Amino acid sequence: MRTRYALAFYYLVIGLLAACAVIIIIKLLLFPPCTPTGPIAGLAATVLGVAAAILTILGAFSVAYWWAELDKRVNSQVRVLFEEEKKTLNKNVDELLDAQKATIKKEMENLLKDQKTTISNELEQAIEAQKIIFDEALQKELTILNKKVDDLLEVQRKKIEAQEQQLSHLDKDLDQMQALADTIIDLTLSVAAINPPWQRESWARDISARFKTAEIPKHMALNYLNTVDEFLTQPANNMIFFTRSLRAQNAPSDHLNYYWDKALEWEHILEEYYGGVIGEPVVSKDGTVSAIQVPEPLRIVREKVNEYRPRVEEWKSQHRQLSST
Repeated sequence: MRTRYALAFYYLVIGLLAACAVIIIIKLLLFPPCTPTGPIAGLAATVLGVAAAILTILGAFSVAYWWAELDKRVNSQVRVLFEEEKKTLNKNVDELLDAQKATIKKEMENLLKDQKTTISNELEQAIEAQKIIFDEALQKELTILNKKVDDLLEVQRKKIEAQEQQLSHLDKDLDQMQALADTIIDLTLSVAAINPPWQRESWARDISARFKTAEIPKHMALNYLNTVDEFLTQPANNMIFFTRSLRAQNAPSDHLNYYWDKALEWEHILEEYYGGVIGEPVVSKDGTVSAIQVPEPLRIVREKVNEYRPRVEEWKSQHRQLSST
């Protein structure tokens, strides 16, 4: 850019100098100088010599400036050429490196594949050999272990047979004791039945706790229900005599509610006795279980309670109406 400005300036100065020289020459031709001495040619030569000297000086300056800028232009061109060569060289190097990388990568993959196949085959062979050794050792250990287990099972079987025999004898003894206990309880109930249930309350609770039997709660609930039945079946004009007879027997109350609550209480004791007991299954014709049969003592007491429940409620309602009137 600076070279262009210098050339333009140089051409402008030459043009101005040429114009000045032409003007001077024309003036000298048209208007001769008033010089008393010397010819006009000498003056013209002088003017042209001055112009030539000025041109020479300007040319010298121009050549000096051009030489001064030549190094920069050369460096610039060399730098451009160097960068282009550098880019070309880098491109060639990158292409060569990519080719080398691809080749090396392919060779490494093939090598790794071969190594992997070799290692895999060797590993499979080693595993197979170890498996054979392990199977043989395991078979030996299993044979020894099976023998020990068989021996131990034989010992345990003999012990179980001995225990089963002992349990069989114990079951027989328990059955005999249970039969004896049931006989004693039946005899005791037969003897105690002559007394009203409220006089047997403490005795019944003690026997139930000792012998863990369902017969005592069943009989107590039914006996209290018998007393409830007497309340329900008494004519109105005979109720006074009935309550007097209760007092004569040291009855704790002369009201039906007490005996009804006692019956329900002994029913609850009986239910607690059978708590967790499922009962006998009722099997239908197709082989499925259609229902669960409630134990006999509990079934009898529940049926009796359900039989008397509406009658007791009706009796209570009637007496509440009589009391309100």
